This record gives sequence, structure tokens and C-alpha cells, in this order.
Amino acid sequence: MGYVQALFNPTQTGVTLLEIDRWTLAEELWSFGEDSLYREPLHMDDEEMIRVWQLAGRLSLRGPARSSGETAALAAVELIEGRRRVLARKRRRRQADRPEFNKTPEERYADINRVEESEHFPEMWR
Repeated sequence: MGYVQALFNPTQTGVTLLEIDRWTLAEELWSFGEDSLYREPLHMDDEEMIRVWQLAGRLSLRGPARSSGETAALAAVELIEGRRRVLARKRRRRQADRPEFNKTPEERYADINRVEESEHFPEMWR
């Protein structure tokens, strides 16, 4: 129940999460021109992914991003580089040119679920 509260009632828990799987995050980073960083999420451990989700949640409430994908990309850049900065591109690249990670929607959701069920996922959000 705490997890649902965190998502739908951030005033109750003080936390908002923006969950994204690692392949979609890599695609978003590539889309916004982060060529040197876009593969990094593929190597993140569960704790790092949770930190991306937390920071993206905070940025979604008061950040400059126009979409959840842009917000997640901004959060990933900040965590990878250790500093906040604008993305390399303001607008996304053409989706047709995006790298293929060959992961089905089911595999992507399973990754999010696995992280949620890991020992690193805070109990209050379960």
C-alpha cells in the first residue's frame, strides 16, 4: 500500500517515483542526444535504478522537463555524471533511428517488477 501512496499521494509519503525500465531509459537518453551515456542504464544495478526513479519523481514535480521520458533522462544524466545539466538535445531524435534493444514490453515490465521485489526497494513503497 505504501508504494501506491507514494505514486498517487506524494503528500502522504513525501516521495514520488517515476519508474522506467533500463532499456527505455537508454532509448530516452539516446533520443535526447546523450550518445556517450545512453548505454549506462543497461549496466545499472537495482539501487541505481531506484535512485533514478526517485530523482525523476522529484524532477517531475518541479523540474523543467516536458515529458516523463525527458525527466527520466535528466535524472539519469545527473546520477551518472554527478551534476545536473541540460540534455544534449531539446527535441528527440527520430524514433525510426533509435537503437534496438530487442526487449518486449513484457520483458521491460518484468525488469521493473524485479527491481520492485528486490531487497533494495524500500519497504514503505511495497
